[in-house]
Amino acid sequence: GGAAHRKGRDRQHGRLAQALRPHRLPSINKLVAVGAAGIGGKGDVGAEQGTVEPGLPDLDVGRHLQPGGIDDLEVYRQVVVDGIHDHWIAPEEGKWQYSYHERIENYTVPGIPEPVNQLEAAINLLCDASHTRRAQVVLWKPWADADCGHPACLQRLWFRIFDDRLLMSANMRSNDAFKAAFMNMYAFTDLQRVVAERVSERTGKEIKVGQYNHIVDSFHIYGSYFDDFRGFKWSVEQRTFEQRTYRTEDVQVLIDEAREKIKQAVEKEKGNDPQ
Repeated sequence: GGAAHRKGRDRQHGRLAQALRPHRLPSINKLVAVGAAGIGGKGDVGAEQGTVEPGLPDLDVGRHLQPGGIDDLEVYRQVVVDGIHDHWIAPEEGKWQYSYHERIENYTVPGIPEPVNQLEAAINLLCDASHTRRAQVVLWKPWADADCGHPACLQRLWFRIFDDRLLMSANMRSNDAFKAAFMNMYAFTDLQRVVAERVSERTGKEIKVGQYNHIVDSFHIYGSYFDDFRGFKWSVEQRTFEQRTYRTEDVQVLIDEAREKIKQAVEKEKGNDPQ
């Protein structure tokens, strides 16, 4: 996502490790197919679209796609889906200018007294008419983001139901293909799961998670870590598909441990330390 998110994580949790460690797609039986095969040079590679298809075996995208471990990945998922760090938003104090969760569920507009919960509005539209083309969330604020130091990379989420499956497209103006893209996909597809579950609960009809589209205008890597990327590319080429992936159950214990640590850390930050 945005550079503001990355800087916040670096300050609060230490810089992400360069070693590539395991992770999973949360409870979604899908396989990421990112349009990154053509990345071989520095800078942009043009607009790219990756698609996650439903119904594949329970193989979770694997061991070598993002810099950082299970803890970092779970923190980011909860930042986007649950807003666990929305209390860090305080630009006047030099802290976060926004979070994706805040823009999605607490979108403020000058002249409108109450914030807009865009996710709830999208869910309402889907419940009223599954074929609607209006169920979307926008994150850009033209009156503020043009002068923002680190404006949101995610621009829009769009939802539609086909054959009792929830399709979601994420549109990004900019995406760091090496150090951010997988974390974004991981969190966004979990948000897709949340929407599918809430629509199912409201309508009494099971809506499964369907296709996910990751659309990026500038899908790039940076020269500052090009050597790291070259090493990553080489390591991937040496491994079979099975060696590059984990199943969810392989790392579920680590995920559960991460969630408990995160819960305690957030409670302590907010002054609700159980100890």
